[in-house]
Amino acid sequence: MFIEFAGMFININYIISIYKTKGQDKYFEVNIKVYPNSNAIKEIYVTKEQQQTRFNEIVAEVNK
Repeated sequence: MFIEFAGMFININYIISIYKTKGQDKYFEVNIKVYPNSNAIKEIYVTKEQQQTRFNEIVAEVNK
């Protein structure tokens, strides 16, 4: 199964971790680490509520 994240489709079998961070300029990020890449792929949100909603959507998709 694939999910759409940051303008690309990611195979959920290769996801290592999904986590939230806060950027330096008061923006909020959802990050996904994918095997074998060591860098996280990020989506940026203006509010913490948007970040939480998107994070919950991704986690629900992965846990199906």
